[in-house]
Amino acid sequence: PLNIREGNAGLKPSYEHSITSSFTRIYPTKRLMWGSQLHLGVTQDAIAMGYTYDKATGCRIYRPDNVNGNWRGTLSLAFGGAVDKKKRINAKVLLAAEYQRYVDLIGINGQSANRSVVNNSGLTEMLQLNYLLGRSTIGIKSSGTWGNVTSDRDDFTALNVADFNYGLTAQLQLPW
Repeated sequence: PLNIREGNAGLKPSYEHSITSSFTRIYPTKRLMWGSQLHLGVTQDAIAMGYTYDKATGCRIYRPDNVNGNWRGTLSLAFGGAVDKKKRINAKVLLAAEYQRYVDLIGINGQSANRSVVNNSGLTEMLQLNYLLGRSTIGIKSSGTWGNVTSDRDDFTALNVADFNYGLTAQLQLPW
């Protein structure tokens, strides 16, 4: 067989540790709000499905094992509210930054599986403007994300990706 799966009686249970802190401030008379959030998470004894690969035969041997070093963090800031004196134009803005570190196990040509660390970082923005027309609203929105994936492995190709989304929005009060 070219795909061999092994067990591991010595696996430990995984534990997820996380902490989140958020703050929101609301100004009701001005119809404004802003807020921030910070999230940190660590996985202790994560279970990685490590494998070794033999280039000559094409055989892969998979074996679960515990790894440490997986963690992630996110920081986001948000603003929303009326931006004109008549309170007809409303804006929503979100900015977020995220970092993730993943540890896995990979071995090539019969070597025992070694740690492979992949780092992901990203930025997200969202902007929405709405205009109030009686009990209906029309608006525009846009959002964009950028991501970067890197690793110190020799055979790893770094990635930079981006996504942009935009459109029109409407919330209409129907006559009936």
